[in-house]
Amino acid sequence: MVSNYVAVCREIDISEKLKINPRKLIDKSPKLNITSQRGPREEPKRIPYYFFPLELCSDKIKAQKGRIFMAESMPHFFIAVPLPDPVRKVLHREAEQLRGRVPYKQWPHPEDYHITLAFLGGAGFHKINELKKTVGLAVKDCDPSELTLNGLGTFGKKDQPRVLWAGVSADQKLFDLQNQVYEACVSVGFELDKRPYKPHITLAKKWKTNEKLDRGILNEVTVEPLSWEVNGIVLYQIHPRRIPKYQPLKILPLGVD
Repeated sequence: MVSNYVAVCREIDISEKLKINPRKLIDKSPKLNITSQRGPREEPKRIPYYFFPLELCSDKIKAQKGRIFMAESMPHFFIAVPLPDPVRKVLHREAEQLRGRVPYKQWPHPEDYHITLAFLGGAGFHKINELKKTVGLAVKDCDPSELTLNGLGTFGKKDQPRVLWAGVSADQKLFDLQNQVYEACVSVGFELDKRPYKPHITLAKKWKTNEKLDRGILNEVTVEPLSWEVNGIVLYQIHPRRIPKYQPLKILPLGVD
């Protein structure tokens, strides 16, 4: 049966994965309960998975033929440089000056500000535990780095950019650190973004109107050039429905003898 069907967890949104309304199939589809560990402190629970015929599925989901489609129900993780309170407060102040003047859908909570080193995506906790050890060993000999806030910038279209960010001036030590983290993650089996690394702090994302950005508005905001030393990095878990969304799981110190 599995070779001709796709299994989809009932707990995730499957409306875009099927060509017809899944509610018409949900009670008639073969069901399989799969044990899943939902979190490090939670008891395993039985999650219902429903099997749908391939001919009723979109082309994208057909690629999952013969496998349980679990990726979207897994917790997601990333590794990043945390920010000290004074830096977060400055960035939040600047973001508040822009909110309402530039039409972004999402404005992260100040506690969620960070500088990403590696976005890991979905993973099980067994793999994450292996990652903690591997990355911890990889960065323990890395030297602390000094960073300085440096203006505002955007990613995406010039007139409707998808991301608004605060820049950072960094020494070579940060790029060496990111390379060590990258290689350690790959060695554990993660597939990471291969684009050149550009350290930044996301202040807003998802442009939501047909308006065009007036870049003069960004020029009116002066980001105070605060500096700080990076002595450690953090493994975070993403909780999409929480505010703040990012939970620190493990602090990985630098320069440990």
